[in-house]
Amino acid sequence: MDITYRPGELRNPDSLDMEGTTSGSAAQDSPLHTSPPQKAAARPAEFHGIVKKVFEATEDWLLEQFSAIFADVDDTLFTMAEKAQSQADQDTVFADLRTLRMEKTRLVETVISQIRECFHRPQEPRSTIAAEEGPTGELSLVQDADLEQEVIVKSLVSNASRDLMTPIAELSLRLDSLLPGKVYDENLPIGPAILCERLIDSMQPLNISLKTRLVFLKKFEKQMMLKLGELYETCNSALVNAGVLPSLKNPHQRRQSPGSNTARANAAKALAKALGVSPDGDGQFQVPALPGFQAALAGMAGGAVQGAAGQGGAGQGGGFGFAPGLMPVGQGAPQLPTQNLLQFLGELQFQIPQMAQPEGQVLDINAVLTEQLVTAKRSASLGKLDNEVIRLVDMLFSFVLEDRNLADPIKAQLVRLQLPFLKIAVADKAFFAKAGHPARKLLNEVADAAIGWQLPEDYENDPLFKAVREVVETVIAEFNSDQQLFEKLLQEFRAYCAREKKRASMMERRTVEDIEARARLELGRKKVCTVIDAILKDRQLPDFVERMLNTEWRNLLLRTCLQQGTGSTAWRDRVAIARDLAWSVTAPMPQAAAQIAKLKESLLGRIKVELHTMSLKQGDKQQFLDQLEFFYVSRAEASKEDVVPRPVREVKPVPEAKDIEQLAEKATLKPTPEPRKVEVVDKYWQQTMHLKNSWFRLSLPEKPSVRCRLVAMIKDTDQFMFANRNGTKAAVYSRLEFAQALHDGILEPLENGPLFERALKYVVGNIGETELKIAV
Repeated sequence: MDITYRPGELRNPDSLDMEGTTSGSAAQDSPLHTSPPQKAAARPAEFHGIVKKVFEATEDWLLEQFSAIFADVDDTLFTMAEKAQSQADQDTVFADLRTLRMEKTRLVETVISQIRECFHRPQEPRSTIAAEEGPTGELSLVQDADLEQEVIVKSLVSNASRDLMTPIAELSLRLDSLLPGKVYDENLPIGPAILCERLIDSMQPLNISLKTRLVFLKKFEKQMMLKLGELYETCNSALVNAGVLPSLKNPHQRRQSPGSNTARANAAKALAKALGVSPDGDGQFQVPALPGFQAALAGMAGGAVQGAAGQGGAGQGGGFGFAPGLMPVGQGAPQLPTQNLLQFLGELQFQIPQMAQPEGQVLDINAVLTEQLVTAKRSASLGKLDNEVIRLVDMLFSFVLEDRNLADPIKAQLVRLQLPFLKIAVADKAFFAKAGHPARKLLNEVADAAIGWQLPEDYENDPLFKAVREVVETVIAEFNSDQQLFEKLLQEFRAYCAREKKRASMMERRTVEDIEARARLELGRKKVCTVIDAILKDRQLPDFVERMLNTEWRNLLLRTCLQQGTGSTAWRDRVAIARDLAWSVTAPMPQAAAQIAKLKESLLGRIKVELHTMSLKQGDKQQFLDQLEFFYVSRAEASKEDVVPRPVREVKPVPEAKDIEQLAEKATLKPTPEPRKVEVVDKYWQQTMHLKNSWFRLSLPEKPSVRCRLVAMIKDTDQFMFANRNGTKAAVYSRLEFAQALHDGILEPLENGPLFERALKYVVGNIGETELKIAV
């Protein structure tokens, strides 16, 4: 596709100038008409020359794709109307078809007009999944029908943004250097999000059914979203040829990655700045004095500390001749009261900046406490239980950092809860024995929601990550001692997860239903094929009869199988008719003449009734009946003229109808089990049926690993379907393939069970139950 201007089938060049004006009075009458955008005060009178060419190429491409979309939709709706089960359904489809035909020109013009406005003024995309503000200020879900449409749109945007990441980034940077507003991936005027939003806006006023809207979106995906790469290649090539950032290479490498050295350095600087210190050469920093804690230390141990300090000469050691700092338990240094420890932890919690470091880090509480004691020129020791609690919480959050169930940014957020959890545990030594504690339940809920989270490039703007970060930052900013905060956050986060699960389950259901429908269709074809083959095998039927059984009657049986099943009366009757028809035209004459004469009238009547259910033309139906009756008469006359009886030609009898039905029942799509060559696979073979809803890490050669859940086991085809957190299909395996993938490590099960309990089990196993009195 070149960059020159070519008027499209649906465009009126006079009504779509680059200044956003629309001519023609008829435009005011359409329900899809939108007022032309007003000029921005700072907008230049003309587009940059190359930008105008890029827009015109975009316009031509959009018109071409929309023409293909409407053509596909026309064909699909006609087919739906023909197959409609009732007159009302058919009328609805035809009404939708008529509406789309009447409004297609204005719909396309509206989309292109809005895209033009985005070239003039880049606009922020809205949230993909809409929510409405209720009267109480809480978010309420949109209607299920709208939600299903929004889920599909979200999937389209996500897939296109992922697959076309590099060309989108290149085009964004090039247009950013030309357009007056800031352009980036998300607000790219022809980016996936903007295109989908403008289409949905333009379709909103249309009075069409949800089914038709979904058909339109499916064609939109096929004809436009899956071909966006063509448009981006054309636009990027045109800009390169015009000298716009011609040497740009993989712009994502220019952007700061979460784990880069620069990002780590920036995180250390930000943390140091928030604490009012400068990091040393190793990137470490000294925590500034905590005033409240310093004041508490001043009165610690009363006069005994002061007296010991005086005896030590110039106050060296802060008490009993010890050097300043944290002394081991039992070494005779004054014990730091639990209340003072809690004050220290509280002040430290509010000093830590509310930011997510690229790599999470467990805070060394003892080291920070030592610094504070040295600054105050005091020495102290911790109580035995307090010391064990600090050690336990340190190990718990170290386990969180190593948990392979969670992505690094989520772990980095959860580790920030170390200080609030330590405060809880220090104040309540029975905390680790309280499985129902709201703080533990909140941590488990967040970790469970994030188990299937796949790390996106712009993860900081991901809805789940933002929800987790909000929970963590609220705890850090507001938690002092009131544990009701955790209960409140738990309920809010559960409500958020319920909304997300509903969207994901809707997508999963659609995906599973699609696979199951295909499986039912294939199984139905297998059963019908078995029936027809059994009837026709080794028999020479008249051409017109064989053609009828192999085409129209095969379709009739398939429809019966799918709609009513092979156990229905309709199925048995139609199989019997096919069997009787095949017998009646191949049975030896004149021996079977009497039987055929007796059967003929009822058989013709039964066939005539079934022909009325087929989509054949009336003339074709009558022609078949006439041919069949003529064939019967001709055979009967020919048999009477035989003076000398002919030898009876051996004709293989047609199987009984019940035998044919049994053959159909035995038909299956399940593959014949292959011999399992590796004995160890047997263990995984047995496990496959017990892993429903389990999470896995799927690692395929030369592809990034993905997290997926086993959401469905389809019995008809012996298939296991895996989906990601959004409900999109990730993989489908047969049972043997599933077992082999488990054996080979391609599918790696993630840990089951709540995060806090798994972490506690790990800690108990490392330090021994005898040492961990506080945990039982």
